[in-house]
Amino acid sequence: MPTMKDVAKLAGVSHGTVSNVINGVKTVNHDTVIRVEQAMKQLGYRPDAKARSLRQKKTNTIGVVLPNLVDNLYSRFYTGAEEKLRGTGYSLTLCLTDDCPENELAALRRLQQQRVEAIVLISCQPDQKEVFDDLAVTGIPVVFVQRKPRALSHPVFVGTDLSESIYRAASSLLPHTPGRLCLLTGNPAFSCEEDAVRGFQQALTEAQRLWQKADLHHADHNKESAFRAAMWWLQSAQRPAVIFTTCGEHAKGVLAAIEMFQDPASPKTMVVSVENESWIQRAVPSYIHKIPQDFLRLGTLAAQKAQELAEGTASAVGNTSLLPSPDPFSPRFSPSSAASMSHSPLRLALLEGAASYALQLMLPRFTGQTGVETETDILSYADMQQFARTPSLCRQYDLLQTNVLWFHPLAEAGVFLPLGDKLCGRETAFSAPLLQRYGLHNGTLYALPYMLDAQLLFYRKDLFEDIRWQRLFFEQTRQDLRLPQSWEEYTQVAAFFTRSLNPESPVPYGTTMGGCPFYAVYGFLPYLWEKGGTLFSPAGSSLSPDPKAIAALEQYGRTFACADPNALQWGWAEQTTQFAAGNAAMMILYQAHYRDYLSRETISTDGHIGVAPLPGGQSVPGGWSLAVPTGCDSPFDAALLLRWLVSPENAIPYNVLGGSLPTEAALTSVELQKAFPWFSCAYESLPQKQSLLPENLPLSVPDFESILGDQLQRFLKKECSAQQALSAAMTLFRTHSLT
Repeated sequence: MPTMKDVAKLAGVSHGTVSNVINGVKTVNHDTVIRVEQAMKQLGYRPDAKARSLRQKKTNTIGVVLPNLVDNLYSRFYTGAEEKLRGTGYSLTLCLTDDCPENELAALRRLQQQRVEAIVLISCQPDQKEVFDDLAVTGIPVVFVQRKPRALSHPVFVGTDLSESIYRAASSLLPHTPGRLCLLTGNPAFSCEEDAVRGFQQALTEAQRLWQKADLHHADHNKESAFRAAMWWLQSAQRPAVIFTTCGEHAKGVLAAIEMFQDPASPKTMVVSVENESWIQRAVPSYIHKIPQDFLRLGTLAAQKAQELAEGTASAVGNTSLLPSPDPFSPRFSPSSAASMSHSPLRLALLEGAASYALQLMLPRFTGQTGVETETDILSYADMQQFARTPSLCRQYDLLQTNVLWFHPLAEAGVFLPLGDKLCGRETAFSAPLLQRYGLHNGTLYALPYMLDAQLLFYRKDLFEDIRWQRLFFEQTRQDLRLPQSWEEYTQVAAFFTRSLNPESPVPYGTTMGGCPFYAVYGFLPYLWEKGGTLFSPAGSSLSPDPKAIAALEQYGRTFACADPNALQWGWAEQTTQFAAGNAAMMILYQAHYRDYLSRETISTDGHIGVAPLPGGQSVPGGWSLAVPTGCDSPFDAALLLRWLVSPENAIPYNVLGGSLPTEAALTSVELQKAFPWFSCAYESLPQKQSLLPENLPLSVPDFESILGDQLQRFLKKECSAQQALSAAMTLFRTHSLT
């Protein structure tokens, strides 16, 4: 078996140099790294991670002890823990106990032998103090999860507030449920199950409802035990109206009993089950309700605590965290109150793209629930610009998608109807800042947010995290390779990853760019604003361009040199296609348009794409609203569609299909954040600026885009200097304003 000394001899370097290469030391010369890696490959040498950890006296391993992975609560918990520690240098060792004390003891002994740095534990014997006292002697810190060890005075503990969750769910059902309520829980020795019983009994007591011992049953943690318990209840003289369960496995057993043995002619017994928080929980039969518990987030929190304990940055005593209890039954859209006031179809004008196609897929459901027919026109951006140029065109439609940059001038011109009380309170689905940005004008609500948007940095994680390119970048620049924080850094990193400028680059281009006039405007403005430049001079002053604006455009030109030469004719679609094909290291794009052009079938770099805020931190305002024009024939039905779309059972499925609707439910959904990380990043990156033009300047946004875009393209084609391009644009701005 080859050794490190053999590698050093073949590569012609010292033993220490080989060690530095293996341990990722960045200061090793790039050529030396290549020789060492080639020698390792030729000899078949593989570094022994276990031996290295023994020498370093640190394993960077955290043990996770769970009852099973069959229950989706636990599988989601483990996923959250693994995702939290990914990229931190820590790995997880998983042990499953099947809630058997002997299995748990064996797992804890095995983890001690492996010298883990910390243990995350859902214990099946939380009252066995001697077990945890023995563990404490080893010095390995423990994060207890969900089942609190009552014998320990100050354990490190994380969990969900099951008492509050069951209490709120039962309290919301009791006024409308005259029948019997039953609760099926697990082992009463577990604090979480005891909490569930306490919350259940509190709700019944406050509602002045009697409860009996027979209304409560403790079952083993499996569906078979739950099936037997449910059978006794269903065959009793007083059949339950509602059965609560504290885990998904119990719910499966109860549902099986209901389907197999309940009289089909009688009302279904409702099942209310503690489950993972999920947008899909509403897509179930009406007699099944789920109390959401965010075990993905709980796993993240537990892993964070374990890492802090392992690194000595958190106290191992008296550290308790409970996740807040979400609303168990947020109100659904009610078709019964949705009678159409018109026989004419609603006319919609929408921008072409993923969001509009998603809404088209959803509209048959709206019609089925309300009886309101719809007709949709999918329009290009150029067509949508005409509404800003000629506001009277808006009156052709009952519901209009309007750009956030045009919304305020159009609202000021009286183009939109105030929504007032037509929304029946559904505007509270959005945060106040989003309503202020996308819907309010002079304090009056004229629109609802429809498409959240901000420019973001999309990048190849695999390239930025690869030690080879980190070393080579450091060797060439004496700086660490990191995500660009400024446009100067962006240009530098883009040049490093451009093969014509750096023959060793793993990709042809450092960045994608869009040189078509409209797209160039939105690429250039963040450079301008970072430098504090302006494109407008006070009335009566000279039209000499701002030196900061000239410097910004020259910087933009240097970045453009790191893109495909064909980018002069490109827009966002071509940019994204090239990035998805793996031909560029970075891309600047609005998150909503990223969804327009990408699907899993077109991404060759799937799993390697990261997202971060824009360098310089000043995105050009973006996004769209939905408003009701004053010419609307059916304002009630138009508002009805808005209420329907933003309801929780529709907003998240709509976003899954391609929308970017920024309701609170969507922005706080862990599942959406995981599937579409750029969505929450865009929300956090919303620009401070909300206008492209100075106040009271008689120039429309479409005219500004057209004038500046044409001059930017002249510059990019090298037909004029940066100063000449900006001077020409400023002259045309003033001429247009005067006319």
